[in-house]
Amino acid sequence: MSRVFDISALPPEERLAAWRKNSSELIHTMDVRVTAPPTRARFVSGDDLGIRTTRVIGAGSVAERSHRLIDGADDEDLLLTLTLDGSFDIEQGESGGTSRAGDLAWYSSARPYRVEAPGPVDLLHVILPGRVAPMLRDVLGGPGAPLPRDAASTLLVTSLLRGIGAAQPVSAAGPPGGDLEGALLGVLGALPRGKGTSDRGGDEREALFDAAVRYVHDHLGEADLDPARIAAAVPVSVRYLHLLFAEREMSVAGYVREERLLGAARDLADPAHAHRKVGEIGRARGFVSAAHFNRSFARRFGRTPGRYRASGERDLRLVG
Repeated sequence: MSRVFDISALPPEERLAAWRKNSSELIHTMDVRVTAPPTRARFVSGDDLGIRTTRVIGAGSVAERSHRLIDGADDEDLLLTLTLDGSFDIEQGESGGTSRAGDLAWYSSARPYRVEAPGPVDLLHVILPGRVAPMLRDVLGGPGAPLPRDAASTLLVTSLLRGIGAAQPVSAAGPPGGDLEGALLGVLGALPRGKGTSDRGGDEREALFDAAVRYVHDHLGEADLDPARIAAAVPVSVRYLHLLFAEREMSVAGYVREERLLGAARDLADPAHAHRKVGEIGRARGFVSAAHFNRSFARRFGRTPGRYRASGERDLRLVG
């Protein structure tokens, strides 16, 4: 079921607050500063493939996602941004550059980034679920800097994004169909890959994965546990780390979240921790806020941590 939000339907004085609110809700949490509210912006969220699209036309702006806003338990999103008009500067880690009309760039929600448009822009963002992260990294290379225009992967993906943009005019009344978004994933899956995990033997890959898992378990209580830190400890590249987990049909962030939740459930069930407050248990397992801990726990176990503890019902698979 798609959700569509068109900012141009609001009075001008309400657009800035709506833009900030929907940017965080439908893309991910970020700090947004603008010189003037966008004149037009249209969000389409929740298609069946887990793909969201955002078309933004407006004045200059700055969007930042800092370590403070990144929760290690959040699923990773990959953003493909096609500059239809104007330009913007992007920085993520050691990568960065200026994306001008016709350029394509990508970046990840799992690492801090800064995007600044100094003047009017027309941008199309396609937000992809983290499960395609290894595929995207393998095909398109590092994040931040605009991709080479003449590369086959860039040309194919850009063509599809233009098609998605054409199917999603900001004034349209309804959501776009999912055919083009599905085709985008199909093209990414069919493109030639760079070096992947198959370049190493199975025993070596297993040992590297086990080392990553051990590091995660040893540091679950630390809120800044993220893929970059885990990869540095193994040590492998961040891309290779994601590929190791993708081989096992899981994401790094998803594994960290699951282990934190299982550990918190065991603590809540353990009489030895009965004196500890629920929020304290969540923080000790790496959740930076009680609200996020409550939401994540309820999604996973069907009840809040407090109700889970008060019910007296214990899942032996979690306690053992």
